[in-house]
Amino acid sequence: MPIETRYMTTDRHTVNGLTAYKLALTQTALPLSCLVSDPDLYDEIRYGIRVFIRRSGGSEIEVTGGVPVAVVIRIIEGDSIMSATWNCPEYNLFATDAILVRVYGNIDLTGWFQWYQNEGTSPPYNPAEFITEQLGGATLDATTWTVYYFTSFHWQGGLDLYRFQFGHTSYNSRIEGFSWTSGAPAVVPQLLIDGLVIVKT
Repeated sequence: MPIETRYMTTDRHTVNGLTAYKLALTQTALPLSCLVSDPDLYDEIRYGIRVFIRRSGGSEIEVTGGVPVAVVIRIIEGDSIMSATWNCPEYNLFATDAILVRVYGNIDLTGWFQWYQNEGTSPPYNPAEFITEQLGGATLDATTWTVYYFTSFHWQGGLDLYRFQFGHTSYNSRIEGFSWTSGAPAVVPQLLIDGLVIVKT
C-alpha cells in the first residue's frame, strides 16, 4: 500500500489505448499552460478533477460520480498553487488498469469544461489529462487525496485571462495521498500427495 505523490507532468505516453500526459512519480522540467479568456470582469473560476479507471480495452469507469471533485476557487488576480481534498473510495483493479485524471474548469458557475494545453502551441491541442502506467494493482485504496493546481487569473485588454499550469516544480500541479495495493503473488501448485495440493506461497 504505497502512499505516493503523483505529478501532472508534460511527458506523454500511451496506456490502454490513450495517449496522455504522465501522472508520474517525478516532475518534469518543461512547464505547459492552458488558457481561457472571458470578457466579463471580476468573475471567479473553479478548478477540479474527475478520476477514471482506464481498462486495457479502452473502456473507462468513473470513480468521481460524474462531477469534478477536489474543487478550488480563485476570485482574485494572481498566480499561486491552490489545493483541495477528495476522499478516494476503494476500487478493485485488474493488473492492466491505469488511473486517469482529467482537469476541469468552471467560470462563474456557467458549466464545467475540460482544460486544453493551448498556450504557445498550435492545434490540435492536448487535453489536460494525466494517466498512470498500468499499475499491476489489485486495489485503488481508500485514502484522502490532496490535489494541487497551479492557478492564474489576470485582467488584460478587457479580458479575464485564466490559466492552469503544470509540468515543472514552479508550477507543481500534483496529487498527494495517491495509494494502491499490488496484487497478491500467484499461488502455484507444487506437489500433489494423496489428493492434497501442496503449495509454495
